[in-house]
Order: sequence, then C-alpha cells, then structure tokens
Amino acid sequence: MKRRTFLVAMGSSPILPILPMVSIAPIAQALAAPGLVALYEPALAQGRALAQYAARVGMTSLALQDDIGTLWHTQRARVGRRGGSQTIVLCALRDSDRFVLERLAVLSGTMVFDVGNRQKH
Repeated sequence: MKRRTFLVAMGSSPILPILPMVSIAPIAQALAAPGLVALYEPALAQGRALAQYAARVGMTSLALQDDIGTLWHTQRARVGRRGGSQTIVLCALRDSDRFVLERLAVLSGTMVFDVGNRQKH
C-alpha cells in the first residue's frame, strides 16, 4: 500500500489512539486487508471486543496466550510482510506487550495501532 493511500484511508489520523473501539470499523473496511491483523489479549475486555470485531469482518486474528516475542516469531508468516505489502496490526494488549510488539514491528516494516488501551495515566 502506498503511503498516500494509507494516510487517506486512515484520515491522516494521529488521533487514532483516542477513538472509541467502534471507530475501527471504517478503518478496517477502508483497508479491506489481507494485510490487516488483529492481535489481542483475551484477558482484556478491549481484547475480546477486538477479537469479536475481527471475527465479524473476517480479519486474521491472533490471541496472545503467553509471550509476545514467541507469538511474533512463530506467527511471522501471518504477521510480518506478505508478498511485499504492508502489514497493519490492530492490537489490544497490555502496555508492556504493546511496547515489545512495536519494537519487533519496526524491524519488519509492520505498522501497529493500539485500539484497546483507554486508561488514563
């Protein structure tokens, strides 16, 4: 996906992290993606909501059961670059797991958007 196309689809959205969970629907539909993956923590309410949404729209989804690094490396074919196209990961994870995911994603050119964490610090 070209950068311009992506920015238009995302609405040039630095505000994505503050949008409510239901607002990911137009984004996912705009990207309509084989390269769109939902990665969620089943213990979190936001994670379960993302999993339900992913199932509803037919998006690839992965549940974090143990370690984010292990999941990343064992599911590389599903999460990393696919046929030269950009992969976008919508995630609802704990802060520590999201931090590691973002670092791993940089290495493969994968974009990560946190759609689940709404806690004020």
